[in-house]
Amino acid sequence: MTEKNIQYFATCPRYLEPQLQEELQSLGGTEVSVESSGVRFSGPLIIGYRAYLWSRIASRVLLLLKSFTADNNEELYQTLYNIPWDQHFSSRQTFAIDAETKNTFIQHSHFAALKAKDAIADFFRDHFGKRPSVEKNQPDIRLRLFLKKNQAEIYLDFSGSSLHRRNYRLKRTLAPLRENSAAALLLKAGWRNIAEQGGSFIDPMCGSGTLAIEAAMIAASIAPGLLRDHNGFQHWKQHQPKLWQEQLALAKKQKAQGLQNLPLMIASDIDQKAINNCKENIKTAGLEKYIQVVKSNFQQLSLDLFPQIKEKPGLIATNPPYGERLAKDQNLNELYNHFGQWCKLHFAHYTLAVLAGNKEQAKYIGLRAKKVNAFYNGKILCVLALFELNIENQFQQKTFNWQNLEVGQDDTQGIQMVINRIKKNRKQLKKYLGKNAISCYRVYDADIPQHAAAIDIYDHQYAVIAEYKPPSTIDENKAAKRFAEIVAAVSKEFELDEQHIFIKQRKQQKGKEQYQKVSNNEQFYVIKENNLLFQVNFTDYLDTGIFLDHRITRKKISELAKGKTFLNLFAYTCTASVYAAHGGAVKTVSVDSSKKYLIWGQKNFELNHFSLNQHHFRQKDYQLFLKNNQEKFDLIFIDPPTFSNKKDIQRIFDIQKDHSQLLQLASHSLTSNGLIVFSTNFKKFKLDSQLETIFQIENITEQTLPPDFARSKIHQCWVLSLK
Repeated sequence: MTEKNIQYFATCPRYLEPQLQEELQSLGGTEVSVESSGVRFSGPLIIGYRAYLWSRIASRVLLLLKSFTADNNEELYQTLYNIPWDQHFSSRQTFAIDAETKNTFIQHSHFAALKAKDAIADFFRDHFGKRPSVEKNQPDIRLRLFLKKNQAEIYLDFSGSSLHRRNYRLKRTLAPLRENSAAALLLKAGWRNIAEQGGSFIDPMCGSGTLAIEAAMIAASIAPGLLRDHNGFQHWKQHQPKLWQEQLALAKKQKAQGLQNLPLMIASDIDQKAINNCKENIKTAGLEKYIQVVKSNFQQLSLDLFPQIKEKPGLIATNPPYGERLAKDQNLNELYNHFGQWCKLHFAHYTLAVLAGNKEQAKYIGLRAKKVNAFYNGKILCVLALFELNIENQFQQKTFNWQNLEVGQDDTQGIQMVINRIKKNRKQLKKYLGKNAISCYRVYDADIPQHAAAIDIYDHQYAVIAEYKPPSTIDENKAAKRFAEIVAAVSKEFELDEQHIFIKQRKQQKGKEQYQKVSNNEQFYVIKENNLLFQVNFTDYLDTGIFLDHRITRKKISELAKGKTFLNLFAYTCTASVYAAHGGAVKTVSVDSSKKYLIWGQKNFELNHFSLNQHHFRQKDYQLFLKNNQEKFDLIFIDPPTFSNKKDIQRIFDIQKDHSQLLQLASHSLTSNGLIVFSTNFKKFKLDSQLETIFQIENITEQTLPPDFARSKIHQCWVLSLK
């Protein structure tokens, strides 16, 4: 570890990693990459101080002391013993160590912590004749050990205690919202931009006032770490007090300036005890002059009470009762419905952010949500629903919600027909899916001709239904009714609400329509395949980011890639490249003409903790790349689109006409013993027989078709080697 290149890891609640990544980049962090429940980043010591002081979303900031491999208890002990601990603290100081273990040789985290404690204590005893004392509550130095398989990392806990504790919340109500979750909610709702435009803030069910306080701190650029009286680095030997004091001074100056221009902030609640607690917390935060606290039922509040802000946009953000905070005679659904109507009536130009217990609760607000995201408050899984308030925004149940369909006898029969076929397919696939731990698969593909659609299940909780365009001879209303039956069947069979079902229409596309973006939600989900993680997007593109029918093909690439150099042409989101890296490829190069897909591919690499040092991404047309490439590859994967016509290339690609030239060009980039895996989804495709003069060709289509795609024969696949 050098002062100029310290590596850190910041933890955060699940689903907030992308927000934390953006925040750490804005603070000056470099090499910032997302992992599950946290973000890695690098930088000098000042970046660690800034992250501790300014991060609104992080739960902890950890400073990496050493990363190493350990295959047993002795290797773990010896490596930890060999760390020069006297560079970090002395035998006169106290320390504590926490451990987390996963799929490793030590089954219990407590035993791992004891082993690490012994190694550190023995180091001081052997070198200085005295062991430091262990103090669990508030040690001078707190360490954290992570063990996953045979990989170990030991960190200095820079935070000391969880960063969600800002030290202003002395009084709490039931079901309190954690401070970092509150800040993330506000940032997701766009509060920073609203505040900069002079927009006001209202929390009509404020509880202990956490949202109002965090909103004021964001609007005034107040560092969330200013009130903390203890951190994890103040007794660390490499701590630089002067540098830290400079950062504190800058933060205090910024606070003083920010408080001069705060917009109107209102915190309201009907409960007097909540109001009292809210006032005390606001006073502790030093914001009593800036946040108005009102005891009132939300229905008695309106912008008429605040004429100075009546015409400006603003934000209503609240964490309503989930159920446990309500009296027994109150109706939760009725409360949500009245609240939604009140918001629309009085605040038609505002944004509304609601943290609800689940999606069904959020629906009772009665408004059409702009976004609904999974959101953790501590260990409680909730949903964050965002709404743009206007008089036209009235939620309507979509017709494909099977519970609300007005169906006749024929409709019911159609739904049941599809359900019966899905049940049959699920039964046939059950053993295969279970044996291979597959959670993303195709469960239906136009099995019933009049119900023409493909149904893919992701993570056992999302359904993507792709409608095949019906023939022009079919009446549009009849086709729409049949498709509604398909979606209703999926909703009923898999017990999914409309937020978990995504609709696409598959049709023959021409020219520049091919692969065009169809929406702009930018909502990504993470799914698992063969213990690898991938980002998928269910709304913005015709495809989701991963081709499920290539599941076996990708695994074959992983098996072939060990010790090899790998080229992925038409790389798309680089899923095959991730498999090659997982299989032990010494180098991968992913080539695609789309910058967006390559960025997506890099995120897939980062999700699986692969360093990008050996893995490269080239935004180029395949032809330009192959003609200028001087490198030879041991393994090449080519899975082109059937047809492509892009403006920036000014050339049409047709798989049937152009595949022979493509493969001949690729042969010049292949080592003498190398292999090309070539695949296409064009059903009428015929491989050019002239290629047999150059290649030894093996058709592996049957081997690469998974059982859930076997009937449709969705792709063809070959392995080619030079003669």
